Amino acid sequence: MKRLFDMFFFKKTAPKEAPVKKEPSAPKFFARLTQDIGPVVWAVSEEKHFIRVYGEKGEDRILYRFSDAVHDLKAFDGNCVHLQHWVLKGAVKKVEKVDGTYEIILKNDVRFPVCESYRRILHEAEWEMGD
Repeated sequence: MKRLFDMFFFKKTAPKEAPVKKEPSAPKFFARLTQDIGPVVWAVSEEKHFIRVYGEKGEDRILYRFSDAVHDLKAFDGNCVHLQHWVLKGAVKKVEKVDGTYEIILKNDVRFPVCESYRRILHEAEWEMGD
């Protein structure tokens, strides 16, 4: 009886293979863009009920909630740097200290302020904050 019990409740399973890391798929809002911003979203900013999406080739403005855009970008290596700005880590050229605060400068020279409350989060995510 014990052997029957062991067969059903302590079944041996095959060892799991390491998951294959795949590139994240494009965020849902990417299909709504009317301008070619390039293949990757570098940053997203909130503008009332719209978001401005930045990329290597330019920017576009679409009707979309910022919170939904940030949710769509969870698979990407980026963070909110302010209540109204999300930035891809790989798109950052440098971080500058300006009048006691920080600004992130993208590779296309677009600047974003870093909110004090997000500075700790960025530091924990190993962003170079120039401290």
